[in-house]
Amino acid sequence: MITLHIIIATTLFSIMFAYRNYWQIEQQGVTQDFLDFNRALDQQAWLYSNDLFKAKWHKWQFALQIYIGVVIAFISFVSDYSLLNSLGHGLLFGATFWLIFDTLLGYLLTGSLFHVDSNGIGTIYKKLFKKYAPLALAVSKVLFVIVSVLISLL
Repeated sequence: MITLHIIIATTLFSIMFAYRNYWQIEQQGVTQDFLDFNRALDQQAWLYSNDLFKAKWHKWQFALQIYIGVVIAFISFVSDYSLLNSLGHGLLFGATFWLIFDTLLGYLLTGSLFHVDSNGIGTIYKKLFKKYAPLALAVSKVLFVIVSVLISLL
């Protein structure tokens, strides 16, 4: 039952956090028009500064995700769950957050559910899987959630 609660709470948190980040990025002036590279050629310096802005928030979001996952795992362990089960609870938060937050924010910014960002793990997927990077990333997210659920049920 705790697995379901973690999934529901993390989904709600991820949706709120994705919309918060989207509106913050939009307030900085990064809109769909500027994501169109044909229009953005004249504004490369401006786009470069906003890419740095997005990269900074991407690192902050990743650190927050790790921190909350560790806190959930610790609380689970202190609540007399096994070490492996507690690890699964922490991973479940991270996996669900990655799936929902990253997919929703990518969709809000680009209009594509299969968006692969140019910073963070997206660069690795682009280099490894080339044109199949969006599909590989989506499969990885879903598999990570499934593995986390299985570990949390042990």
